[in-house]
Amino acid sequence: MSGTALMIPDSAFTDQLRVRSYEVGQSGTIGLGTALRYCEALATDASASVGFDRSWYEAHHAAWVVREMTILLGALPRIGEELELATWVAQFRRVQAQREYAIWQKAAGRMVARASARWAYCDAERGQLIRIPDAILETMKSPGASMPEYRYRQFHNSEVGTNRSSTIFLQAREYETDTQQHINNCVYADWLTEAFTQATKVSVADTCPAVAWRPRFYRIEYIRAVVAGDTLRIETETAPHGSRGIRVRHSIVQAESNAAIVQAYSEHVRLA
Repeated sequence: MSGTALMIPDSAFTDQLRVRSYEVGQSGTIGLGTALRYCEALATDASASVGFDRSWYEAHHAAWVVREMTILLGALPRIGEELELATWVAQFRRVQAQREYAIWQKAAGRMVARASARWAYCDAERGQLIRIPDAILETMKSPGASMPEYRYRQFHNSEVGTNRSSTIFLQAREYETDTQQHINNCVYADWLTEAFTQATKVSVADTCPAVAWRPRFYRIEYIRAVVAGDTLRIETETAPHGSRGIRVRHSIVQAESNAAIVQAYSEHVRLA
């Protein structure tokens, strides 16, 4: 695989899969939500492969919770395409770990996604951060480099006159929760995609349908957990990015309290 393969350590956990029909959207390719689900499943399998499966974490009343995800998206695959995947831990801290991911097309070798996630180790019952056990530190070595920093352009107050904004409301559903009774972190990606679709109807490119945009980059910061029944407000601000791109700033807040849930930034490229 060109470029990214050079960054994948030999000791990384690897897997393969074929894109299934229910994993693609209107564009005919996978989207952000599916890519993040691939990463989550890969991390779970990588942990289990060295002895730390779900039963181990349950016995120790512990869990990993993602705090921040950065993902660069490339050649998004279609139904039936064979993918190769790899993951490894690049760094451990006292209560956190930085896990890296790479996904690429098996035949063409083109990058599908390169991602990096900051995971926090916590008490599953109290939700408090706890020290990562020595058993994990000694087994999950740090064999590879972190994802190169992606330089994205921050939003500035001087741009207010050129930006467009959009707001949607939604309620978190029971079927979106995970084993910890919180909304799964990948679900937020679906919500951000929905909010982006709405925002592009009133954006700087409102004559271009939403399906003409391809996601290129996302940085998502997870601030607070959400449970089923919570009502959320998603505020989305868009601005031009070059001749064919759009930049987006997203905020997900709890509608009643205005408490911040997620802060995100993304970039998208126009296909037509």
